[in-house]
Amino acid sequence: MRGSRLFRTALMEGMDRAVSLGLCAAIVVLLVGPCPARAAAVQRVLASQLATGTVSVEYSTGPQREVALIVDGAGLTRAKGIEIGLESQKPTQVRIYTVSEFGHSWYRYVVFTPGNLRRKLVLPLASFDPDPLQKIQFSPPGGGLKIVDCPGYLRESFKNRLTVGPLRMLGAPVDPPADEVPPGPEADRDELYRKILGGWIGKAAGGAAGTPFEGDLTPAWKYLPRLRTGLLGYVWGMGPDDDTSFEVQHLLVVQAKGRRFTGLDLAESWRNSFAYEYLWKTERHSLENLAKGIQPPKCGEGPKGESLCARIRADLWGYLSLGDPAQAISFVARDAPLSNSGAGLRDAEFVATAVSLAFRPQTVPEPPEATLAAVPVAKSPHADVIRKCRDDFKAGRSIEEAYARLKKETFDPISKRDPTDAWVYALPNAGLVTLALLYGRGDFAQTVALAAALGWDSDCNAGTVGAILGVLGTDKGIPAPPLLQKQQDEERHVFQEPGVDREASRQPQRVARREPVGVGRGHGGGEHDP
Repeated sequence: MRGSRLFRTALMEGMDRAVSLGLCAAIVVLLVGPCPARAAAVQRVLASQLATGTVSVEYSTGPQREVALIVDGAGLTRAKGIEIGLESQKPTQVRIYTVSEFGHSWYRYVVFTPGNLRRKLVLPLASFDPDPLQKIQFSPPGGGLKIVDCPGYLRESFKNRLTVGPLRMLGAPVDPPADEVPPGPEADRDELYRKILGGWIGKAAGGAAGTPFEGDLTPAWKYLPRLRTGLLGYVWGMGPDDDTSFEVQHLLVVQAKGRRFTGLDLAESWRNSFAYEYLWKTERHSLENLAKGIQPPKCGEGPKGESLCARIRADLWGYLSLGDPAQAISFVARDAPLSNSGAGLRDAEFVATAVSLAFRPQTVPEPPEATLAAVPVAKSPHADVIRKCRDDFKAGRSIEEAYARLKKETFDPISKRDPTDAWVYALPNAGLVTLALLYGRGDFAQTVALAAALGWDSDCNAGTVGAILGVLGTDKGIPAPPLLQKQQDEERHVFQEPGVDREASRQPQRVARREPVGVGRGHGGGEHDP
């Protein structure tokens, strides 16, 4: 798939440049939002009309999704697959949705290129992917089809004519054809590459910036000026951590298995690639449950299921979805339940959606706003946390006031029942990510600095906002801004100011845990970090 190829190339260049340029990242000057949807009459036909004939529909398409045709009463409940003819007047890509009589939906891409505008497809229903975001407004007896023109998000609008039919239900199993993934306009390749590279380096840079404050229970406000202008010294040259290692491993799975990989494929890669000590409690619990025969989603339920562990793996699914949040959510639905449940799932969906939406041309200055509208569970404790943070921002409250409210309402109740690991839970950390995105006002340095200084799971939070804003960045290439240049006077001993014990603000098990770089999360210290 195109996203995985671009991400692999950007990842490798990002690793090289992270070493040579000190984990450099683009400064954000573009903040974006989806184009408004247009109301249009959608043509509907009965499946019987397509049994031997065809129907042609005309519509305008461009940087937003356009429903081309709805086919009622296809008889899918008794079928193993479909045979369908499609002809497009112009190169584009469409999704064919199969809709059950209960309104559940699955989809496949069909790509039309200049040399391949007429298609005759034999598609087993098992080759369709679930789409939990698609809201299907019809559920005819026996099911139906919905054909949607899906945008290349940087392309111009144009008029198209699509001819559909004949359509036939297949009663016998058929072999699945190769995946078709929208390539998007070829002119977009350089722009998409820059965005993926920016997201990857932004995540790595944010993780490094947040590492010194990981587990802090009070914000390090006094370090904000330093964080805005450079990485604190003792994290300079830090090695890989699980925030990035999991995503590299998952990318390898996608390359090996294709777009229809399963959650069990991912779990098997954990077992084969990571030492037990490298994993935190949630992933360990998941593998132990799987070894007992407990399958997803049950294997992800447990005492730490509402941690943010699935979220640190989620931005990869946004990189591979290139502006298509439904696809990103489909990937998350296979990954996140391995280790998480409840708010842990919602947190992963939120981040994958935010990164995916960042690939669209946008003008909205509040990424959480557009993301909340696209996340499938609009009413949840996770969404409530984000809305309250947004309300604080819109009401003109200071970030100190917003933080105090978030801590009192969200963090403190969790801390009472789990004082050891409260700082790892998804709900309070989702609030910190939202506050950083809002009060950072689109400035990369300010946003990453806030996410780092606010504490709790600061490396994950700063890595998340770095990924989102890294994709949003529009600079040609990735320069080495002052933010990510090493501060030469900033070494480990600076953290221990005379008469001040910064470790007193940390969790009991983290006291005196200032290991040298190379020890800790991803380096044999997995018991302490998510």
